Amino acid sequence: MKKIIFIIIAVILLVLVGGYFYLYQGHRDISKEKALFQISSENLINEFRQDAASANARYLNQTIEVKGKITEITDSALTLEPGVFCTFPQKLNDGPDDKEVTVKGRCIGFDDLFEEVKLDQCTFKQTK
Repeated sequence: MKKIIFIIIAVILLVLVGGYFYLYQGHRDISKEKALFQISSENLINEFRQDAASANARYLNQTIEVKGKITEITDSALTLEPGVFCTFPQKLNDGPDDKEVTVKGRCIGFDDLFEEVKLDQCTFKQTK
């Protein structure tokens, strides 16, 4: 009888510990991940406008690199033409608009209201 109770308690503890580590995983470091897709900002927007469900299945929560021309810079975000909104974990320096850049980040979806694709945890791709 004591052996059965011990086994039940051990199984419950294993399930609780496993559940804890599953729920409280470490955060992804997008800057160190390899991008699964490299795409221009125009092509990315067009894919979402033509078939949002298919584009979501392909890009949502994936690390991607987007190349485009900067149209607007705010404190910690920038917009690539024609509508890719990128947020950065740090404050951005005011740089020149109309500059062509490649940004790596996690795609978090398409905003129907503003017709923008949203990326977060962005970094500028290092040129070699």
